[in-house]
Amino acid sequence: MKHLLLILTFTTIFFSANSQESFEWNTQYLSFFDNREYAQNPYIQSQTMFGNRLDISAGFRIDSVHLIQAGVDYLYEFGADANSIPLFPTLYYSFSNKRFDFHFGAFPRYKLPNYPTLLLTDTLNYYSPNIEGALINYKGKYGYQNVWADWVGRQTETNNERFLVGTSGIINIKNFFFENYLYMYHHAATAIEDSSFHLRDNGGGAFLFGLDLRENYFFKLSLGSAFSYDRYRPDPYEFHKGLYGKLLLEYKRFALRFTHYTGESISLGYGDQFYKAKKYTRIDGDLNLIKHKNVSLLFQYSAHLFRERINSSQLIKLKFNINGSRAIKFN
Repeated sequence: MKHLLLILTFTTIFFSANSQESFEWNTQYLSFFDNREYAQNPYIQSQTMFGNRLDISAGFRIDSVHLIQAGVDYLYEFGADANSIPLFPTLYYSFSNKRFDFHFGAFPRYKLPNYPTLLLTDTLNYYSPNIEGALINYKGKYGYQNVWADWVGRQTETNNERFLVGTSGIINIKNFFFENYLYMYHHAATAIEDSSFHLRDNGGGAFLFGLDLRENYFFKLSLGSAFSYDRYRPDPYEFHKGLYGKLLLEYKRFALRFTHYTGESISLGYGDQFYKAKKYTRIDGDLNLIKHKNVSLLFQYSAHLFRERINSSQLIKLKFNINGSRAIKFN
């Protein structure tokens, strides 16, 4: 913590010639109960995830567009060994104006627009709350497009080199939209040569055309395709693809979501393993018990249909957010 405070202090001194400085802080609290009952499931094990996350960060904004933040993200999973509770450092520089957002360092994952769980599983929000790398996002009249990198493993004698690189975006024209999501996952061996494993190239994407009529008719529909590729060098690439669609019905505090995939088995290292089934349908029923800009409480019941079986999961998620800023002057 001393090192983070020193970085903030030196950064403030460096930019002190500017006339528009402010001190900013942000606190986010997440409490989750995620119960997954996946009986006779060859893809995913049943499990219950129950815990709290607290993200605290603070920093200085210079000239309204430059920001440096430092803090910690603390996960306390109930029933865990207190000595093994992870503490994630947050430390990043951010630039933001009307056209561009740029983040560099270890920054909160929510800075990246939501990917479909087909590509990036939702458990990343619990156990990998920060992206460690960079994100640049271009914002235009009709939407946005971003490019990002997340370095998740530095190669050592015991650790594999692992990173993800991706892009996503959306184009909106009146009620119509086009979404695109892509990423590659690079997984190399450790620094010690291992003849049984050398390198895995993995990745995938989804392309969706849709119609959003939630403002008047309470529904949003998107249809398209999804794919994955996988290769363990020196073996050849394997490509899998299929049809992918989503339907959202939303009214006040209630929402009903249908997600369907049919095609070849999707294999993604960071994706939801349900999509390994050649046909998979997920139905989510949401009840937003509290829906406030700073506080939300969600109850969700989900049914998972695959291979003539039905699994279920239940989620309770409480989120709390406080942020603020104070103008400062340097003599």
